[in-house]
Amino acid sequence: MLVEGEPGIGKSLVLHGSTDEAAALGFSLAAGAADQLSRVIPFSTLRAALPEPFARLASGSHHDLPGATAWWISQLRAHLEQRAAANPVLVCLDDLQWAGPGTLAALRVLPRELRWQPVGWVLARRSTERDEAECLFGLLEDDGAARISLGPLGDDAVACLLADAFGAPPDEGLLALADGAAGNPSMLAELAGGLADDDSVAVADGRAVLVSARLPERMHQLARRRLAELSERARQLLVTAAVLGGSFRLEDAAEMLGVTPTALLPVVEQAMGAGLVAAAGTAFSFRHQLLGRAVGELIPGPARKALHRQYGQILLGRGGPAVLAAGHLLAAAHPGDPASVADLDTAAAQTLRIAPQTAADLTVRAVELTSPADPGALARVVAAAEALAAAGRLDAAARTAQHALARPLPPATEARLRCALSSVLCARGEALDAAAQAKMALAASQLPHDVRDQAAAAQLQALAGLRDKLAGPAADAILARPGRRDSQAAVAALTARAVISWDNGQVSEGLSLLREAARHGTGISPDARDVQPLLALAAALIDLRQLDQAEEILHAADSQVLDCIPAQAALAILFARIDLAVGRLAEAETAGRNALDTAEMLGARGYAAAARCILGLVALRRGDLAAAAGHIAARTVAMPHFAGLYARTETTLAQAQISQARDGLAVGHIRQICADLAASPGLLLGDPAAAAWLVRAALADGDTKLAAIVARAAVTLAAANSGYPALAAAAEA
Repeated sequence: MLVEGEPGIGKSLVLHGSTDEAAALGFSLAAGAADQLSRVIPFSTLRAALPEPFARLASGSHHDLPGATAWWISQLRAHLEQRAAANPVLVCLDDLQWAGPGTLAALRVLPRELRWQPVGWVLARRSTERDEAECLFGLLEDDGAARISLGPLGDDAVACLLADAFGAPPDEGLLALADGAAGNPSMLAELAGGLADDDSVAVADGRAVLVSARLPERMHQLARRRLAELSERARQLLVTAAVLGGSFRLEDAAEMLGVTPTALLPVVEQAMGAGLVAAAGTAFSFRHQLLGRAVGELIPGPARKALHRQYGQILLGRGGPAVLAAGHLLAAAHPGDPASVADLDTAAAQTLRIAPQTAADLTVRAVELTSPADPGALARVVAAAEALAAAGRLDAAARTAQHALARPLPPATEARLRCALSSVLCARGEALDAAAQAKMALAASQLPHDVRDQAAAAQLQALAGLRDKLAGPAADAILARPGRRDSQAAVAALTARAVISWDNGQVSEGLSLLREAARHGTGISPDARDVQPLLALAAALIDLRQLDQAEEILHAADSQVLDCIPAQAALAILFARIDLAVGRLAEAETAGRNALDTAEMLGARGYAAAARCILGLVALRRGDLAAAAGHIAARTVAMPHFAGLYARTETTLAQAQISQARDGLAVGHIRQICADLAASPGLLLGDPAAAAWLVRAALADGDTKLAAIVARAAVTLAAANSGYPALAAAAEA
């Protein structure tokens, strides 16, 4: 029987079990194992397993030991035949990847020559090695030997192992840590034993829970043992690889070590043969991430920081992924090192637009490491406020900006802070204050172009949310400027113009402007300060009940790009609107609650208010008036504001519809809603049933004049937009 697998997978356990069972059955045993140092000694592995023939032939003082391999093999054959005549024999040999050529030659010959004798063979090797032992196993398999390849433990087995070790099923954190062992039984046993030794696991609520983030000392000892098997150059490679991350390119490791990739090839092969490194695609990685982490933790702290900084600088210097560089530079930065803080500044500037969350981490850390007396302190505070706003960390961004604005500042610096604050206030639903901050930013003279662009975009978002009449002239002024139409200000201007057209009942023009804004924009932006024209377009399509097109846009937008920014809540609001439109109330409630949870987590109170309106309407459809009223009463900001653009009709009519259903007193709300309906009939676009409901509510209160105003607005809207069936149906209702 041939047994193979990676180190620690259980090969030796199989051999021990075989010898124990064979001994119980009366077999004569011959067991041994190869090792790295004895490889040069002829037949060293067989000498350990079958010492008798070697001792007998060496005992004679006048006997010269023959050196011929064939002669020794014949002596071993004769010895085994003699033992087999008395009892069956089992030969168990482990770690044959380290066996010398004499042993391998004997194992190629003896099983075949003794096949008619009661002699059994259990041979084991590491499957990670590519050597003569692999060739031997292939030949023996061709001769009929059974070959067993031991694989990793499955998830259920790992969970059972941990449960046995700690007396309770493991929680997700403990399972995640154990996942780094990739199902290797020996490594899992070391991990479990080490965690127990270090009191790093406690049982709480019937689960085994990690109470320490530190790896146990046993894992560090295992890492030392595994590294000790390698050459010095291989150890250097693995230490460097542990700093580079979960996977690494050979070119990167070579540059870190100051050699060529060619020079590292033998070293990589050695590490792969030892079962420590595996190749996957264009990169290498530790076969067991847990071991890679342990190797990294063996590096002294100052040295580890230096290696992180070296790699971060390499990535930035050659234009590599700034997000990857950022992680290394964050790990390297420390107080009293201006150069490492300057690296954070560079990485933050490169990641702000593509990965605002990373930029926020970088800028916050840079501020923490900078003395208030440092000449660069103010610039870092401004960068932090902008990055925090871009990352959707609204409360932190507001605190940072407001604290800095409490003192006199250069005009451009003040304008940048007010832009950041304006975008935060807009997401919070404080549209008037947002517009005021943007206006003050724009009032500064000689602003840099990029700052003026940011301020104009912030102002337009606030004005569009307010339905302010100044939004039109402000948008027109930006669109009239020569130059790029793909600036954020131009995209915001197109979106604001589309909102105005929508409010005026100009459906085709509104859709055209939104599509143009989407073309000139960057698609779905990870920057929370940016307008999201694709989401605004989806909202307009939902208004028109072109739900398939809207859903296609939303599914394309549903990615990690929007995670942890207010637009994530907007996406959920739009999914909830689609579900509500087709009567999927359970799904609408789930999406609405997702939107509410996201908005409240971010402090985006404007989006939370919109989500509550959706949830209120879901409750109303179910007949749960108390829950519906509760959602409306829980809103902390009043409409209008920018988040309302994603569900204007729902956010406008929710309170009136709930009041009408609860106590029949909706007419006051209706008069307020319909005050300028003739001039701005776009309110009726969001729900084909809105006009009919408003007419019925007005007639129920005896206000025929108000009912006629709504009916005329619906008919006029449908006539002006003849290509949209939903509007015609609304007018006929």
